Amino acid sequence: MADNIREKLEKILRLAERGVGGEKVNAQRQLDKLLKKYELTLNDIKRPEKQMYWFKPVGQFEKGLLLQCYAIIVNTAEPMQYKRPREKGYELTPRQYLELCSMFDYYKRRWEKDLHIFFIAFIQKQNLFPQALYQNPKTNFSEQELKKHRQAERMADGIEKGSYVGTRRQIGVGV
Repeated sequence: MADNIREKLEKILRLAERGVGGEKVNAQRQLDKLLKKYELTLNDIKRPEKQMYWFKPVGQFEKGLLLQCYAIIVNTAEPMQYKRPREKGYELTPRQYLELCSMFDYYKRRWEKDLHIFFIAFIQKQNLFPQALYQNPKTNFSEQELKKHRQAERMADGIEKGSYVGTRRQIGVGV
């Protein structure tokens, strides 16, 4: 429904609810006529009240992810959030709240899964393996483990390799 039609119907609805005498009756007649014309119900034009909902994201990545999801749900480039110790609050309709909870939960699970793969990629790229692993390498990976390691290999291509210099080498002892 176009915003101008919604606004007009909302004004007439307010008049039908709060008007006096004939004004109220005429507004109700006009509202009924327009609702029928546009094939709408009262529920279609009433906007649900926004209320404050509080979330407890853990860590900077969850906080950022929650904010991104909120910005998508309310379609804003400048999201407004309220803060309490270890909590973030957002003014949402009940429908927006459910959508935000669902979206955040989905992407949080995706994040945790991808973070695990990133960890594997990081370990591979930096060669952070004990020497004992090279002597007894594990060769019987499950199909799922192989898939994760292949994903990690592709992800590792985008990671810069560091070159750690051990403390003994840094201070010139036992070189």
